[in-house]
Amino acid sequence: MTTAPSPITAESIQQEVSLVVAEGQAIAISDQESYDRATKFLVERLNPKLDAINAFFDPNIKSAQE
Repeated sequence: MTTAPSPITAESIQQEVSLVVAEGQAIAISDQESYDRATKFLVERLNPKLDAINAFFDPNIKSAQE
């Protein structure tokens, strides 16, 4: 039995983004290996959160522009 995904709310996005921001602030690039880890973080953790934020707000932005 699978559970339904929880609804996306501004509060849930804010919580998730806060965690990702904390992770990002802990990154220090000092060599190629740390640069590669930072790049992986960007692609795997940060970009999906930005996509979720855009998906959440895009309908409101589109409405406002119309």
